[in-house]
Amino acid sequence: MAAMPALLAMASDPARELRRRLVRPAEEALERLDALDHADEAMPVAALAALRGWLEEPRDPADDAALRALMDEVELRARVELAKYDRRV
Repeated sequence: MAAMPALLAMASDPARELRRRLVRPAEEALERLDALDHADEAMPVAALAALRGWLEEPRDPADDAALRALMDEVELRARVELAKYDRRV
């Protein structure tokens, strides 16, 4: 997950609490994507449901273009993974 180090770097800036709040949902999505990658089931229903739930949550707009682009990348990856599993069904 190439996005994780960038997210962690952005989240570690103590002067930017707003950035932390904006980054946390993307971190959660990366955790859910990781769970999906490590699921033992052929169709990891719980991991897929958690990822879908994350996508349905409203996202706070980020003023930082780099942060916004990173979050867009995470969202795209989540949608691609869901589409791959949807095609199997």
